[in-house]
Amino acid sequence: MKKTLALLTCLMLLLSLFSCRTNEQEGEATANLDASALSGNDALMQTYESAIKGDTPVFDEDLGVIKLTDYRFPSDNVRLGECDILYKVILDVDGDGVNEYVIQSPNKDHILLRCYQGRVYSYCFDAKSLFNLNTDGSFYWVDSYDLSNCTRGYSRIVLDGASLHIQELYRIKQTSTYDEGDGTHTYFVDGKQITRKAFRDYYDSDCRNQKMAIFSPIDISCAYPISSERACELASDHWGWESGATDGAAGHVYLLNIVVLEMPSGDTPSYRIGCRWEQYHTHVFDSVYAQPPSYVRVYEELIVDALTGEVREP
Repeated sequence: MKKTLALLTCLMLLLSLFSCRTNEQEGEATANLDASALSGNDALMQTYESAIKGDTPVFDEDLGVIKLTDYRFPSDNVRLGECDILYKVILDVDGDGVNEYVIQSPNKDHILLRCYQGRVYSYCFDAKSLFNLNTDGSFYWVDSYDLSNCTRGYSRIVLDGASLHIQELYRIKQTSTYDEGDGTHTYFVDGKQITRKAFRDYYDSDCRNQKMAIFSPIDISCAYPISSERACELASDHWGWESGATDGAAGHVYLLNIVVLEMPSGDTPSYRIGCRWEQYHTHVFDSVYAQPPSYVRVYEELIVDALTGEVREP
C-alpha cells in the first residue's frame, strides 16, 4: 500500500513539473509572438517611409513600377518629392490586422500604400474622388463641386491581394443644393433606386456613426530635435484644442485641425503651425461630412522652435 502511495505521489509531482514546463513554454512562445508582431509592424512602417522617400519602388496600377517621389498629385501637378508638407494616417482599411498608410497632399489628394507579399502598392485618389476618409475605409466622393448639379456618394475601399476595389454603398443625384422633399434628389443604395424615406432609414441605421480619420504631418527626415508631429502637439497644448474637435452653430458644423503651414529651414529653424477650421453644412438627415467643406480657414498661428520646442506668437 505504501509503495502504491509513493508511486502515485511521484506521478503527481512529474505531472506538475510537466505542466509548469508546458506553461513556461507557452508563455515564451506568446512573448516571442508578441515581439515578432511588434517587430513586423515596425518593419512595415519603415517600408512605407522608405517608399515615401523614394528609396523603395512602389507598384502603381496605372503607372507601373515608380518612385513615389516622382508621382504628381492630380489637383496641382506637383511632385510628391517637391511637397514641403504632407499628412498621413495609419489605419487598417480592410480589417485584416495589417495597417495601410494613407498620404494626404496639401490640396487633399490621397495615396493609399499597401504592403502585400513583400511589395508596396500605391493607389491614388484626387480630392473629389475621395474625401473625409473614415477609420473603416469608407469615404465620400463627388463628381462636381457644383452641389446644385452633381452626383455624390459614399463608398468603401476593398482590398483583395494586390488589387483595390471600390464598393459603392450609396449615391445621390442632386439637381439642387438641398433636398426639401420636392423630388430634386434621386437616391440609390447598392445600385438600386429607393425612396427618400427608405434612404433616410438606411442612412440612420448604417452610416451616421462613422468615425473620421484624423491626419497628422509626416516627418520622416528627423532633421530637427522637434518633429513636425511634436510641434503640432505643442501648439495643441498651448491652445488647449485637439485635431478632430468640432463646434457648430445654425446649420453649420466646424471641424478643427492643427496643421503645419511651414516647415523649418536653415534660415528659420521653426515650424509655423495653424489652427484650421473647416466648415460643413448640415442637412436634414445627411452626414455633416458627406460633402466637401464649404470653406477652410486658418484662424490662429503659432511658431514652434524646431530645436528647442519653444512656442511663441508669430
